[in-house]
Amino acid sequence: MKLNELFNRVFFLSVISSIVSILLGCLLIFETSASIETMAVILGILLILLGAFIIGRYISSELFRSIFDFSLLYSFLSIISGVLILMDNSLITIIISAYIFANLMMSAINKINLAVVIKKLDLGNWVLPLLVSLLLIAASVVVIINPINSTIVVTKTVGVVVIISAIIDLIEMIAIKCKVKNVKKELLDLFK
Repeated sequence: MKLNELFNRVFFLSVISSIVSILLGCLLIFETSASIETMAVILGILLILLGAFIIGRYISSELFRSIFDFSLLYSFLSIISGVLILMDNSLITIIISAYIFANLMMSAINKINLAVVIKKLDLGNWVLPLLVSLLLIAASVVVIINPINSTIVVTKTVGVVVIISAIIDLIEMIAIKCKVKNVKKELLDLFK
């Protein structure tokens, strides 16, 4: 295969990938509830398949049993979690909200620690990190009080990030293709 053909294939696949990513981002933004439900179904199915796979490995391999004592328990928990998520898609909202809450609280605690250290060592303005930590605590309370809207906001934000990333990838590939075309032309002119 010639280098030119390989580059054209890579360019074509990159363009297709970017277009699919843009469409996925649009789905996450404009069909947020359906996207969350779809993610819940996919996660539920994956958990069930993972549990079934672990049970299969546990039964078929004595080495697997001896190394992973708790794998059977883990597999049953995985299957039960998958079934529960499939039965009630709102569980995914709780999972996402709990994750956001934990991250916001950890960040708030770090900011409070930073403010205390700055104040104790008299390094400057300690009020700003303290105010940011209070805002993070307030945001985490909002996430816990209203998990559905929080999950929707996060999903839409992910959609925006996916679209921006895909557009940047597309622009980069077009720029690379133009650059390669110019270099190829310069090389051909050089060897005439």
